[in-house]
Amino acid sequence: MRISLLHATRKRPEQAIATSQIWLDRADMPNRIEHIFAIQSEDKASAEAFTAGAYNFVTTPPPPKWASSSVANWNAAAHAATGQILLVIADDLTPPQGWDTMLDPLGDIREPLAVYVPDQLSNDGLMRHPIVNREFLEKRGNIFDPAFYGVFCDNDLTVWCRSNGIKTMVTNALRFHHGFSISSGTKNEITDLQNTDEAYKYGHKIYLSKWPALVFRKVERVHCVWIGGPLTAMEKLTLALLVKHGHTPILWVQVSWAKENLCPDGVIICTIGKKVLPPIRFAGRPHPSIPSGGIGSYAQWSDYFAMDCLANDPGSCWIQLDVAAVTPLYAAANTFTTYSGGIQTCCFTLDAALAASCRDAIRYLLEHRMERLDWHDTMTTAAKILRDSNALITTQSSFKDCGCLPTSPYNSPVPYEARPAVIHWSNASHHESKHKPTPGSLYAELIAENLTTDAHV
Repeated sequence: MRISLLHATRKRPEQAIATSQIWLDRADMPNRIEHIFAIQSEDKASAEAFTAGAYNFVTTPPPPKWASSSVANWNAAAHAATGQILLVIADDLTPPQGWDTMLDPLGDIREPLAVYVPDQLSNDGLMRHPIVNREFLEKRGNIFDPAFYGVFCDNDLTVWCRSNGIKTMVTNALRFHHGFSISSGTKNEITDLQNTDEAYKYGHKIYLSKWPALVFRKVERVHCVWIGGPLTAMEKLTLALLVKHGHTPILWVQVSWAKENLCPDGVIICTIGKKVLPPIRFAGRPHPSIPSGGIGSYAQWSDYFAMDCLANDPGSCWIQLDVAAVTPLYAAANTFTTYSGGIQTCCFTLDAALAASCRDAIRYLLEHRMERLDWHDTMTTAAKILRDSNALITTQSSFKDCGCLPTSPYNSPVPYEARPAVIHWSNASHHESKHKPTPGSLYAELIAENLTTDAHV
């Protein structure tokens, strides 16, 4: 299996050649390694050094003075490469011994493939120095989008792989090492040039124009539902905070619900319509960490109703009434409070078409499998729909899920500067203490700051 090293460099041929030799020296079978330098056409010193040493190199036109040519260089090297596996490198990147043998399993894969390799400075999943196969290059046309010069090209590539369902692998055995990264604190004129303010602003503008679904905007309308008796301080706090931050809370209730529940001013009250599936209590398999096993809860029906609200009101947000938005809510098209193998729906946004698909799937479960459901089946089903559609998911920053923990910000004092942006109190787990706030706790402080005495009697 032939491996091509795509080496973007600029005006430091000695360093580039030395790095190239390290890659060859650390390969188990250097004879199968193809190394291609890529430089700007005005880089005469590098061109002369590479010509004198009989090195393989390609050239690209120079970029604007404030930008780097890395994207153009890597793409040019990729198109000149003959290997089945293409590896993006630079002057500051070196591999471990035997790195080429670690790539052998990739040679058997005949579908577009991208491999993320971490380094000692980061492990965030961004494809900064990806490994791809020839099938990937043929599908995408380039490795990085030519619209970028350098900054944000890795963000774009990472999102493109996700949105196109590209097989993406993460290697634990293979790790690279950076020598001159700006993140290490080492000053270098090349990395400084690649990370100018103009380069950052340009890359960010292109990135967001390509992926509008990732743009965070302040949420306007926020839907929630309440089935039962009068609102407690916890539910009133949720609504009051939304009003305080300039959102429009839309509270859905049953016909029997009345304004006497002392709902905070500024909340729009709507009645659950006849066309909507009537509230259904959970009757499936008990969950061991939820009080009463979750039996009798409206939680699964609430998942369905949340999807119905978002399907019929594009751009809106859903929030549970045991959630405190300590700061204003900003979200992209599909934003969840957590996203780790599943979706947390205490506060989220969802594209209307995806919400409709999730609603219909959850409705089927409620109507045909209710007594056989596990607690998380409704959201597991929704998560599968999102994965199968390659939906771009973002997460809320500074989110705290108190869950069923005995100690949490709910029952403890929290310094003002350490307050989370979004808090899920977990209504069922703290049913008693939500009526009697622990003095000095964050919950008590938020109530005192945002509710009048009459509003939480």
